[in-house]
Amino acid sequence: TPYFWALPYWATATESGAVFVEPPTFFNERKPIPVHTPPFCGIGEEPDKALSCLKCREGMFSDLAGRFWPCRACPVGWFTDKRGQSKCLECEGGQYANATG
Repeated sequence: TPYFWALPYWATATESGAVFVEPPTFFNERKPIPVHTPPFCGIGEEPDKALSCLKCREGMFSDLAGRFWPCRACPVGWFTDKRGQSKCLECEGGQYANATG
């Protein structure tokens, strides 16, 4: 179980996301404090500030799943035309995207 210092207490994180804090004494009583952890989002999604997952908008993609991976803009010459994409598509001959996203 990882320990980290949260002044003036020692804190212990659990797998459920709860954190127990201990004053720097010999008392064994632990009290949980709330922790706001971003949700685990799937490929084509990103966490938002309301602690939920949103699909990447058009022109953006996410090829990684996890708690901290934002959607990224497609590079020049690539695009997405749908929400929630995991990869960008290359522009076909005679077409182009001259900006990212």
